[in-house]
Amino acid sequence: MGAIASYQLGFSGNLCNPKQSRFDAAFGITWSEDERDQQLSARLSDRDLEAIGMLLAEDDDLRRENIKLRWQLAEFGADPYALPGDEGGDS
Repeated sequence: MGAIASYQLGFSGNLCNPKQSRFDAAFGITWSEDERDQQLSARLSDRDLEAIGMLLAEDDDLRRENIKLRWQLAEFGADPYALPGDEGGDS
């Protein structure tokens, strides 16, 4: 989920609630991993999950478009990796 870190997702609830964390630490409350997962799932709405899915799919869409454009260039005889003005010869 490193790609997501570069985006601002605009969640309706915080993934990590600092007030809750401070409260828990102050009163010695500990949560199991399953309990934290349940709390997180309850905070995430369908809209938030859809936003995450769209952000993750964006990289795949860009990669697919890039491959298609390189293929189209090759179909027209252009080297997609050639520098502009490069004839491809050994002059």
